[in-house]
Amino acid sequence: PEQEVALMFELYQLHKSLGITVLILSIGRLIWRFTHKPPALEITNQLEVKAAKATHFMLYFLTLATPVGGWVLVSASPFNIPTVLFGVMEWPHISFLQNYPIRPRLNPLYP
Repeated sequence: PEQEVALMFELYQLHKSLGITVLILSIGRLIWRFTHKPPALEITNQLEVKAAKATHFMLYFLTLATPVGGWVLVSASPFNIPTVLFGVMEWPHISFLQNYPIRPRLNPLYP
């Protein structure tokens, strides 16, 4: 059982490390997107243009919202377990959320 607990801890740390990595890369991608004009769409149907733009927006939103949601849950956890990125450096919690009872509200998203 003690080895299982240690393995679970390591897997959670890896999960959180990958989530923060996705968040950082997504922010970098968003910065790139805002500083570089995308190529013109090759479609002329306005419904398809709107659908393409809405889909693109949702992909960006979900790519950012998912890791931020995990970071919020970790920060609001009463256990206050640190996040250590790939075993090298500690990632800070969102300080104003520490011990904030947010988990019941977000639990359907992160069971």
